[in-house]
Amino acid sequence: MRRSRVFFFLFIALICAGHISEGNGGQSSHGKFYIVGMGTAADLITIRGVEVIKSADILLVGGVEDQAQWSEYTKNKEVWFCPNSLRALYGVETTTIKRARAENNMKARQELADKIHAAVQSGKTVAFLQSGDPMIFGQTFLLEMLPSDVSTEIVPGIGSFQAASAAAIRQGCARKPHPAARSRCIMRSN
Repeated sequence: MRRSRVFFFLFIALICAGHISEGNGGQSSHGKFYIVGMGTAADLITIRGVEVIKSADILLVGGVEDQAQWSEYTKNKEVWFCPNSLRALYGVETTTIKRARAENNMKARQELADKIHAAVQSGKTVAFLQSGDPMIFGQTFLLEMLPSDVSTEIVPGIGSFQAASAAAIRQGCARKPHPAARSRCIMRSN
């Protein structure tokens, strides 16, 4: 009987120690940074993307146009901006080309990365909304700039390749390819 009490109290102590080490009732005191692919059209966002946006405390968008385009998701959320121009001259030595612009963009990128880091460290979730699939054409430079202790995740979107393939099938283009065709090529133009 005495041995079972010892095991019982040891078991209770281990459970309590686990809750104390987890803190906040099992929730992490750190937030997370997501890059969310929004798809190529408003109705092509993934279910995972919607879930991440709903749970986010702060949304990061490219500009007021993106905020308006995704107003369904940005309303009642804190919104920060990261203009596409910040991608320009990323990784370029400031001594070689357009020094002033490169230095200004470098400073703005670092300020944004520091702001995201502070938010995540305070327990907030930040989601950066990007058109299409962020790994094809996105501002993933922030992943390189954030310290390694920041938890990050990329939630892919429906990119132009998938959307074009689906559209081609819908239009009947992919059903009967030319007999001499061995592959298909999807091209982009501005």
